Amino acid sequence: MPLAPGSRIGPYEVLSALGSGGMGEVYRARDPRLQRDVALKTLPDAVAADPDRLARFEREAKLSAGLNHPHVATLYGLEEIGGVRALVMELVEGPTLGERMAGGRIPLEEILLIALQMSEALEAAHERGVIHRDLKPANVKLTAGGAVKVLDFGLGKALAGETSASAPGAGPVTALPTVTSDRTQAGIILGTAAYMSPEQAKGRPADRRSDIWSFGVVLYECLTGRRLFAAETVSETLASVIRDEPDFGALAPGTPPRLRALLERCLVKDPRRRLQAIGDARVELEDLLHGAGGPPGGVHETRGASAARRSLLLNVAPWGLAAAVTAGLWMAMSGAGGPSAPPGEPVRRVEIQGISVVSSSNVAISPDGSSIVSYDVTPGAPGLLRRRLDSYDVQLIQGTEAGFNPFFSPDGRTLGFFSGKRLCVVPLEGGVRRCLAAADGYATGSWGEDGTIVFQHHPAGSGEKSGLMKVPASGGTASWLTEVARAGGELEHRYPQILPGGRHVLLSVYRGLRDVDTAVVPLAGGEPKVVLPKTVRARYVPTGHLVYVDGATAVVRAVPFDLGAMAATGPPVDVVRDIYSPADSIPAFEISAEGTLLYSTGGQFGEDFSVVRVDRSGLVTPLVEELASWTQPRVSPDGRTLLLRRAEQPDCHLWLLDLERKALTRLTMDGDHHNALWVGDGAEIAFSIQRSQDRVRQLFALPSDGGGAPRSLAVMDYPAVPGSMTPDGRYLAVSHDDRRERNDIDVIDMKTGQARAFLATEHDEDHPDFSPDGRWVAYTSNETGRAEVYVRPFQGSGAKYRVSTGGGTGAVWSRDGRELFYAEGIRLMRAVIATQPRFTASTPEPVVENAQFVWERVRNYDVTSDGRSFVMIRRAGSTGRTLRVVSGWFTELRRMAPGRDR
Repeated sequence: MPLAPGSRIGPYEVLSALGSGGMGEVYRARDPRLQRDVALKTLPDAVAADPDRLARFEREAKLSAGLNHPHVATLYGLEEIGGVRALVMELVEGPTLGERMAGGRIPLEEILLIALQMSEALEAAHERGVIHRDLKPANVKLTAGGAVKVLDFGLGKALAGETSASAPGAGPVTALPTVTSDRTQAGIILGTAAYMSPEQAKGRPADRRSDIWSFGVVLYECLTGRRLFAAETVSETLASVIRDEPDFGALAPGTPPRLRALLERCLVKDPRRRLQAIGDARVELEDLLHGAGGPPGGVHETRGASAARRSLLLNVAPWGLAAAVTAGLWMAMSGAGGPSAPPGEPVRRVEIQGISVVSSSNVAISPDGSSIVSYDVTPGAPGLLRRRLDSYDVQLIQGTEAGFNPFFSPDGRTLGFFSGKRLCVVPLEGGVRRCLAAADGYATGSWGEDGTIVFQHHPAGSGEKSGLMKVPASGGTASWLTEVARAGGELEHRYPQILPGGRHVLLSVYRGLRDVDTAVVPLAGGEPKVVLPKTVRARYVPTGHLVYVDGATAVVRAVPFDLGAMAATGPPVDVVRDIYSPADSIPAFEISAEGTLLYSTGGQFGEDFSVVRVDRSGLVTPLVEELASWTQPRVSPDGRTLLLRRAEQPDCHLWLLDLERKALTRLTMDGDHHNALWVGDGAEIAFSIQRSQDRVRQLFALPSDGGGAPRSLAVMDYPAVPGSMTPDGRYLAVSHDDRRERNDIDVIDMKTGQARAFLATEHDEDHPDFSPDGRWVAYTSNETGRAEVYVRPFQGSGAKYRVSTGGGTGAVWSRDGRELFYAEGIRLMRAVIATQPRFTASTPEPVVENAQFVWERVRNYDVTSDGRSFVMIRRAGSTGRTLRVVSGWFTELRRMAPGRDR
């Protein structure tokens, strides 16, 4: 039954028709709860009216809904109203692969990228026992961001009938996914038959090898530009599939021999001799893309690094960037530290999905503009990643484990970065790191032409000296350059930049989140002098400008600046208005010495965070209609209420969600509240407030019904992060900076207010979580060189047990203590736990393959009281911001704000 615009299926409002086919009618609809468009696919009458087929369809839909993968279109659910049943699916914008092929021959590198993403989608499905059965170009979408999305996994089997007449010489036609015996029914399309495997064409059951055949047919068509099996009727097409051999002579002369060999293995008619696992195709395609038989550049990659690299590689818009590189988008790079870009440089823009420039400086660009280095925000990420802008290649930089906030040496050959609480350097090509100095706080640095590195240092604890320090890059003793004047209201000195000539340093002087001035201090020492009030993160560029963020509007502006006089010489102008603006921090950008600008687009930080429940099959249920900067969900002991933190300007507040009635209530009004926890039976909520002037954290308890005033629990003279409380409310575990460049875990006795060290080693320990009986503590440690999850007794012996096997962080116990959950990259993992007669943990396994939770130091998920599902904070839109790369930007800057080059 057709649906008219404005009609509703459950909560979804139909906007327009999108098409029709074997899946029935397809509509664009609006989800008012998450403010996003979805695809509604109504079921064909033959399915909706048949109870047996409907039950089988629902079983298949549930199995398919368990697929959570970046290259699989997500199935959100199944709705019914007024006798109409419809699948609610991710609306994937962009052309199908068939439409892309109709536009002309596809470049080889683009084909490899598309095929690689398809193989990853199939591999993820096959690992969960889901067979597509109907892979064809019309079921492969190419998004505007460059990602491939495969549609309609497993639903062909669900739509097929149990019995039917046979097609001539082809066996039961019902074995075909969307081909039926009655030409008047939906789904009779020649395209489907052309991609069927020989065993499907004969009416035999399909398995994963059938998908591999279809994958080979699609790949053949991409490479040759023509249909492999083409005939005028379904029967003739099926006969051709069974009888005819592929014409590999149609492949272009330049087709790599390894690619041809892979294609031949996929298109063997006997499934027993065909390629047996699509993962083998995925590995071969990765090697072909890298141009070798192993990881790029010989860099050894861990499993997590490989996943992170592929994530960045595959989120580039290949059909945009490949063409741009081929056409000479990127200019001939100037020598390291050389002159600025010539005045006539053309301005060109490219967008990259999957990397974000957010607060501070998590992305750096080399002085010659040829490489981007970024860190991966995925939990347990292995290190910094390098992308060359003339290549799709992304490499893990060895020696940068747990690294963040990178910056380049003037010659571009060495990378400075921060890891733990240390300033380190490593060759850009990777190697052994050298750590030069302690660097507490979320530090940034700058590398001068004379080999001096200036960096910010804000030690833990109240009353300690903080400011900017300097140290020789070759090694030596660090010394203070500036000291924060607390008596004058200063809080921090951030974002140093050593200016040309190496005699002065630019910096941001913080008195508040938006109360920031730009100042200059001599590198030899002295008092900072304000040169631009109410500005932040200023950068001097060779065109003779200071580029900075306006503290009031968060717009990027530029002003002509005289280095001799250390003063602005003209009015400021807006140069970037669509920059990503974090709600609780400062938007960031990077500019190379030769004139390439990097920045992220995408509106306000946190505006698109959603609160959802995800069950063990992967089905997602929204819990809060409003999208906001929600963080740190915590389920109450009785499982009826969800505690949330919402980041707002200028503070963060606590909210409560009634999980039964979906009623949302604001709990706190004044102050900046963080790291909230349920106390005991849930009658109280504990939270911390940090005093910005001295970084001391004070812990309070507040009645969860909002009926009383907060009471003080403890005062910590260091920036501790409350992590977990014993069930009786007696002990609180906190992680903190131990003033020795590491994170440690303390336990505070809530009766006495006394703190004792629980874990204090030479390694980082974080994310403590008490077991439900209070006898065990799960935590994260990097003692092996990467983050892993461990468990040890709370009292008694110092025995410890490693739970994770492939990296992990942010562990949380199930309410019965029989399972431990943690994050491994984008996956939510589980291990079965037994404590009697001794502690044992099962081999971990994924419970949600693509958790998609927003990650920060405090975990952004929790397990429900019944253990059947999880509450997660997710980004409702794309999984990452768009990084905009503007080459030749100095040409544009000179036009917008005329100045004189220096």
